Amino acid sequence: MEITTLEGLYQHPTNRLTLGEELQYLERIHGDSFCEELKIPKLIADLINSKLYQHSNHTIELESVHKQTASTYVTDIVVRQAGEVLGYITWNVYDFDKVRLHSKTIKKKLMRKGHLSSASAERLSKEYDTHFKPEEQISKAKDLVSSTIRAMKQEHSRQMSLQSPVKSFAMSLVPYLMQNIDNYKEIAISNGYDPDQLEELHTVWSNLTLVESVTGDRDINGSGFFVHVEGDTCLVLDALKKKQGAHYSYALPEQIGRAVGMLKLTENRTFIRNVGYKYDPSTYFIAGEYNE
Repeated sequence: MEITTLEGLYQHPTNRLTLGEELQYLERIHGDSFCEELKIPKLIADLINSKLYQHSNHTIELESVHKQTASTYVTDIVVRQAGEVLGYITWNVYDFDKVRLHSKTIKKKLMRKGHLSSASAERLSKEYDTHFKPEEQISKAKDLVSSTIRAMKQEHSRQMSLQSPVKSFAMSLVPYLMQNIDNYKEIAISNGYDPDQLEELHTVWSNLTLVESVTGDRDINGSGFFVHVEGDTCLVLDALKKKQGAHYSYALPEQIGRAVGMLKLTENRTFIRNVGYKYDPSTYFIAGEYNE
């Protein structure tokens, strides 16, 4: 594979073609000779040049290098649009002849390899245009719903793991119920329950009931629905990530508008009792059934 230097790339505005931390350090070390010292496959340099011209909203970052005895090679490049990572261009100096393209759509298409590799400039250009695109909202919403489900289940599991004071209290009062705690504190203490745990008992039980008021006590499936907000559009998905509806942000059904309005005021990863859960500013879980 033909190798060239970075000199041909520096014709682009610096806000379109940037350097990662590793290359910024090397630029300080080499000074004026930086572009001559760093090498890059001509196949990649040509691909970068052509795509920066073709896609005016793409930015490209030279992220990392591989150092050999006499030369330093750029091996990893990140492609972004409006801050969103579209994909990666990589090169392995030990697989000398081929350039690799990585993106979410390529990974889904080629699950075993997880990347496309080619020594053809024409094919690399075509695959770049096909796969280096922003995610559609529905795809992004599905990924965020998965992350939201994991975060909610993790919090439920964490709260369950903290229930030893509740179990200790309940065992000392069997067959009394947890909702009658205040009536039976003295009995529990007289049966050997540590009074210093009473405050912790109330806190962990309250936290668990808060989470379960939104998730249900066993499984999130069927206990509510997800709302993903992007721009003026709100998508509604169920726990299986199936689209259930879509609304404009300014014309939400009362049920969704009220819940999202309350959750927006909270921090990320926050539950509101009997209302829902805020994963991040774009993704919410709403307790109850979805009614258009």
